[in-house]
Amino acid sequence: MVFIVNTSLKMSAGKTSSQTAHAAVSLYIKAKQNNRKHMLFLNEIDTWVSLGQKKIVLKGLNDAQLVNLEKEATDSNLISVLVRDAGRTQISPGSLTCLGIFGSEKNLNKITSSLNLL
Repeated sequence: MVFIVNTSLKMSAGKTSSQTAHAAVSLYIKAKQNNRKHMLFLNEIDTWVSLGQKKIVLKGLNDAQLVNLEKEATDSNLISVLVRDAGRTQISPGSLTCLGIFGSEKNLNKITSSLNLL
């Protein structure tokens, strides 16, 4: 799993962690649901779980970049989820905070290799 955090929002470390956790849980649920349709993801999610659930968190510039990366992920048949905040604490409701993408490391790297670690 790879997570791209919208750094333009200047979220605190705690808020960033929370938003990334939302993306992780949502991706896992989505991957398990997609298993019924695509056996490929069943293998990938089970392998991911058995190998320690690797997660990489990267810096995203802004909403536009996250939306563009999500489109690339969808076009590449990867599972993705955009997280929008409820607006109860630090940022405005509906703010795009994080993008999560699930797939093989090779396929993830095709989309995210130019991004820096958070």
